[in-house]
Order: sequence, then C-alpha cells, then structure tokens
Amino acid sequence: ETHLVMMQHFAQSQQWDRCKEHLEKIEKLAAGKPGFKWLQNSLQKLSRRHEEFRKSLLAIANEVAAKPGIDELFLANHIFNMVSGVLPAAEQLELLDRLKPLYVRQELRHQAMKQWKTKRFSYLQSAGRREEAFKLQESLANEFPADFNIQNQYALALRNRGDYAKAYKWLETAMEKEHWQQYEINNFHQQYIQLLEQQGRLEDELKWLEKILDRKNN
Repeated sequence: ETHLVMMQHFAQSQQWDRCKEHLEKIEKLAAGKPGFKWLQNSLQKLSRRHEEFRKSLLAIANEVAAKPGIDELFLANHIFNMVSGVLPAAEQLELLDRLKPLYVRQELRHQAMKQWKTKRFSYLQSAGRREEAFKLQESLANEFPADFNIQNQYALALRNRGDYAKAYKWLETAMEKEHWQQYEINNFHQQYIQLLEQQGRLEDELKWLEKILDRKNN
C-alpha cells in the first residue's frame, strides 16, 4: 500500500523513474496477481509510453479472448475505455479484432456482437475507411430493425451520400412499424421533412405535413 501511495505521489509530479521504482517493488510483492498488469498499464498510459502501452494491452487482449472468464465483457470494455483518446483508430481496431472471440461467445441477451459491430463501425469511420464503415452500418440497420438510433443514423448516412430515394424508402418502411415511441416517430418525420427541404420539394413537404396531421386527427 505504501508503494502505491508513493507511486501516486510521484505520478502527480511526473517523476516517472521514481514511479517505476515503486512499481517494480509492487510487482515483487504482488507475485503474479492479475491486478498488477492493470496497474502497469495505467502507469504506461500516464507516462505516455504509448508503444509499451499498446503491446501490453494487445497481450492482455489475447489472454482475455483466449478463454472464458468472470466479468470478461467488463474487462473488454475497460480496455477500450483505457485506450480512448490515446491510441489511434487503426490500433483500436486491432484490439477489437483480437477481442472478437470474447464477444462471439457471450449469451445472446447481452447483445455483445451488436456492441462489437457498433465499436467497429465507429473505429472504421475514425480511421477514414468510409466505405467499410458504411457497409457495416447497412448490415447493422438490417440486423437490428427495432433499434431507433441505428435506423435513424443509417437513414442519415443515406441522405449524406445523396441516395435520397433509398433514404425516403428506408424511413417510410421504418415508420410503418408499430413499436416506436412517439418521440422516435417525430424524429423520423423530422428527418423525412429535412430530406424534402434539402431537395427543394416544398409541395411534397406540405403534402407530408398534411398526411401527419390527418393521422393525428384520426
């Protein structure tokens, strides 16, 4: 405990060599306890030893993915929280791919693969791999038709690509479903109207607004 307190003290003044001395003493006392590697990672991150940090986390990812363990999904998410804002998207993608077996083996109720795919979509976008990101986004939209955010964002992506016909059709199909909350329906309507405005289709916009009012009155 004393060494940990001293580590925190020297970390505040960025005396990384002194921190390392106490870390080495903690390692001897910990005698292979699993919590030590997380402490080591934190110091690598704080001291901006990014290459050591990356390699260390890749090793942990391989270990965690190799065999089932307690709270493994939490550990995977903890890894991504640690690398956020530190490692570039391409390296985060590498970590995500290493951890895929962990997500695959989770029970369906956890929707772990949905999490994995959503993370991958985000990292692909950040890495500038736009077409791969869009294809994955399209796959997610087809796989999770009841997820409002996924449906809304995919319609927006179609709009941004200039595929207006498909965006209209996608929104119309989504709005026909009966499981949405009112605020979600309102958001779909708003995006549909914005599409019409963007194309200068004011007459069609008025017709659409009249259609909405008729539905509310009936």
